[in-house]
Amino acid sequence: MDNKLIQKDKSKNKIAMVVYSTYPADSRVRREAEALVDFGCAVDIYCLSNNGDTPQEIVNGVTIYRSRLIKRPRGKLMLGCYHTLFLVETLIKLSLQHLKKRYRVIHIHNVPDILVLSALIPWLMQSKIILDMHEITPEFFMRKFHVSEKHLLVKLLKLLEIIAVRLTSQVIVATPFLHNIVTARSVIPGKCTTILNLPDSKFFDAVEKKNYHLNGRFKIVYPGTLSEQHGVDIAIKAVQLVKTKVDIPVEFHIYGPTLEHFTLRPLIQKLDLQDNVFLHPLIGLDRLVPILTTMDVGIVPKRDGVFIGEAISTKLFEYAAIGLPAVVSKTAGDSLYFDDSMVLFFEPENEHDLAQKLIELIKNQDLRFKLAQTAKLMFEKMNWQIEKAKLLSVYHKIGLQ
Repeated sequence: MDNKLIQKDKSKNKIAMVVYSTYPADSRVRREAEALVDFGCAVDIYCLSNNGDTPQEIVNGVTIYRSRLIKRPRGKLMLGCYHTLFLVETLIKLSLQHLKKRYRVIHIHNVPDILVLSALIPWLMQSKIILDMHEITPEFFMRKFHVSEKHLLVKLLKLLEIIAVRLTSQVIVATPFLHNIVTARSVIPGKCTTILNLPDSKFFDAVEKKNYHLNGRFKIVYPGTLSEQHGVDIAIKAVQLVKTKVDIPVEFHIYGPTLEHFTLRPLIQKLDLQDNVFLHPLIGLDRLVPILTTMDVGIVPKRDGVFIGEAISTKLFEYAAIGLPAVVSKTAGDSLYFDDSMVLFFEPENEHDLAQKLIELIKNQDLRFKLAQTAKLMFEKMNWQIEKAKLLSVYHKIGLQ
C-alpha cells in the first residue's frame, strides 16, 4: 500500500463526492477532489461508468465507486429514469459507506440538483452538504430540450433547486452569471461562492514553446462535448468552406465522447470531409496538452442563447495556457474574460464568419502569435491555483480544518 493511501485512510476529514458523470474524465470534479486530497482529506467519488471501467479503483489518492449505469440517454423520459436509478443506487451505496466511514462532508455535483437526496442519511447524521452547480438545472433543461420557462418540468426543476439548496451548507457555482441567477432565486448570497472551471497550471509547466509556422498544413482542434449546443457542426461546415478557398491542406481534429461521434459522422460524409475531419475519443488534459502543442488554432464554436451563451469555456483557458490562438463564438460568457486582443470572435451560428476568421489566421502568422501571447499573459493571472484557494475557503466555512 502506497504512502498516499495510508495517509488517506488515517484522515479525519472524510469527504464523499457524487456526480452524474464519469471519473476521472470530468476535469472539474477531478481538480476539486485532488485539491482536497492534497489538503489531507480522504475523498471518495460516486459516479457513472465508462465501458471497461472497474467498479472500484484508486486514482491519485481518490477512491472511485462506479455505478453500473453507463449510457446517458437523450430523451426527457429516459434521462429522468436514469437520474432516478443513479440517485437510488448512490443513496444506498453512500449510506452504507457512511455508516462505516462517517463522512464529514458530502459534495454533490449537479446536474441534477436532486442528487442532494443521495446524501439524506449522512445529512440526518449531521454531515454537511455542499452543492456544486456546474450548471443551473432549469435553464440547462430549457436549452437541451428546447422548451420555455413556462414548461411544467422547468417549474418543477426550479422547485427542486430550492429544496436542494435548503439542505446544503454551502453552494458553489461555476460562473458569475450562475451566481447572479441563483442568488436572486434560491441561494442566500453569503452561502454562494463562484469557482471558475479553470485548468491546473501544473499540466502546462513543461510545455515546449509553440511553433507558429504552419508546417505545410493548417490544423484546427476542438476538445469537449459534442452536443448540438456546442456547435461542432457549425465548425465542420466552416472547415468545408475553408477547404475550398485556401491551397494549404486543412485538418480538423475533434476530441469528444465516442458515444456522441454518431451525431457528426453523417455531416462529415455529406460534405465529403473524411480526409479533413477526424474524430478522436475524449482524453484527459495530461494527454491532451502535448496534442494541443501540435495544433495551429483552437476553436469554441458554441451556439448562443439560454444557458449556453453565459457558459465560460474552459477550453479557452487551455488554449491560452498552451499559447494556441483561438477563434471563438462571441457570447456573453466567453466575452467576460477574453477580448479582441486575445482571440478572434465570430458571429454565433455563422459558419461563413467562422471560416473567414480561420482564413485570416492561415494567412497571418503574426496575428496568430500576437493573439496567443496576449491570451497567455491573461492565463498567468487566472488559473486553478487561485480558484483552489476559494474551494478550500468554502470547506473552512463549514468547519473543515
